[in-house]
Amino acid sequence: MSKIYLIRHAQASFLADDYDNLSVKGIIQSEALGTYFLKHNIHFDKIFIGKLKRHQQTFDGFNQVFATQDIGLPKPIYLEELNEHHALAAFNFYYKDFTNQYDQANHLFNEIDKDPNLKRKNSILIFELFLKAYASGQYAVNHKTIKSLLMSFKFSNKYFIKINTVI
Repeated sequence: MSKIYLIRHAQASFLADDYDNLSVKGIIQSEALGTYFLKHNIHFDKIFIGKLKRHQQTFDGFNQVFATQDIGLPKPIYLEELNEHHALAAFNFYYKDFTNQYDQANHLFNEIDKDPNLKRKNSILIFELFLKAYASGQYAVNHKTIKSLLMSFKFSNKYFIKINTVI
């Protein structure tokens, strides 16, 4: 029986100058993923990846593990459709409004002022709140361009899964 494996890219460099790179943890994750598939003797007929750097970097770490055993993977097929949705652009656009409008987001935002060490953790939590509010229809996006960019995310609302945050 054929199987399809859907794999999200490894951890990117959130809040870095260039988010579209794997973090150190992301590099380790991509190699661990390759190790898992190799250990379980899982091989691939085709591999499809997005066109972003973190997609390629995840594949590279994954592929490196197979290469150490002289096992070649198929050349990836690049699909722009696998690139990310534009929720981050909407989040950046509506950040101030969102944190003012939602008490929990406002509380997390104010904690950053008190303790700058919380910036990464709280920013991720605020982003998670934004995605949940948007996907559930609780937060209306009224900017025409941003609204159209987010439609694909809202369309997949029934598949929305809580973002697991490990800090």
